[in-house]
Amino acid sequence: GVVIISATATDNRAMKNVTIYYKNSTMPAWVRICTDTTLPYSCNWNVAALGNNKTYDINATAWDTSNNINSTVNTYVIDHSIPIISDIWVYYPTG
Repeated sequence: GVVIISATATDNRAMKNVTIYYKNSTMPAWVRICTDTTLPYSCNWNVAALGNNKTYDINATAWDTSNNINSTVNTYVIDHSIPIISDIWVYYPTG
């Protein structure tokens, strides 16, 4: 099935994009799910081929128009009986 991953990112000037990645402990590198350039930042992630009850890290990385970066990582378990991933939030620090 497909789950929707969302992230919120703000900046004191303007946001460029948010890219969302995933990996688990057996994967050597992050795999890009998508890059979104418009609010609300979100990706459709097809988890049908992923193992049931496996743990995955989801990384949301935000870039502003000055190419400053901020990331956050949350961990989720894929449960094919309830394939929902929600509430990844990225906040760009102000000040």
